[in-house]
Amino acid sequence: GRDGRGIFIGDPAEIGWITAEGDYVRVHTGDRPLLLRDSIGRWEQALGTTHRRIHRSTIVNVACVRELRPATNRDLIVVLNDGTTERASRTYAPRLRSALARS
Repeated sequence: GRDGRGIFIGDPAEIGWITAEGDYVRVHTGDRPLLLRDSIGRWEQALGTTHRRIHRSTIVNVACVRELRPATNRDLIVVLNDGTTERASRTYAPRLRSALARS
């Protein structure tokens, strides 16, 4: 990804989750969130199998998922290790379940 100072390079394992915010993505790492001008689709492709898209605007690190809770409309509430909760839409929920079953 990119920020105003150039290209951000880091360890993908440190990325807990990513959220889309218009023309930007907010990358949540152990330190502080980084707001980068980029698309969530590019991050999804770049991160590969360690991270899964759970919503059109959210990607999570599979290793950081602590719990899945049922929600309405066959959606899931995804609880991350740090207590953060994100919603997995029914479109993406099956892919997350299969990724967790393999990890």
